[in-house]
Amino acid sequence: MLPIIEPIKVGILIGMVSYAVTVPLVIVQVRFAGHYSLFTSRAKQFLLEVVVGPTIEELIFRYALITFFVAHLGLSSIISILLSAVLFGLAHRWYMMIPATITGALYGYCFIYYGIIAAVIAHMTHNFFASVW
Repeated sequence: MLPIIEPIKVGILIGMVSYAVTVPLVIVQVRFAGHYSLFTSRAKQFLLEVVVGPTIEELIFRYALITFFVAHLGLSSIISILLSAVLFGLAHRWYMMIPATITGALYGYCFIYYGIIAAVIAHMTHNFFASVW
């Protein structure tokens, strides 16, 4: 089996789990807050939400931050994952902070144990299901 297959499988699985775990929180909060889109084209919105956004966010919040916390500050993997997850949650809209923190922790787990590709795929999978919902 190709070495890339394992991170992809794990990424898809964690993405589906993160969506299933956080969707009840998102439904309640989005209905309360009134979800809106800044984009006029559904194709552009899909591309940004499912491909571009997750890739950039994972490179920043998982690859850069967790690596910095572990390598330069000497923090443990668990503390680094939690710090990165909290910062990830804070970077989202107020009604998405709790679900984003939860998913950020799951993506951090993916990054530490399976690599950045698994984290990106997990995030893309989550956002794919969220965008077609």
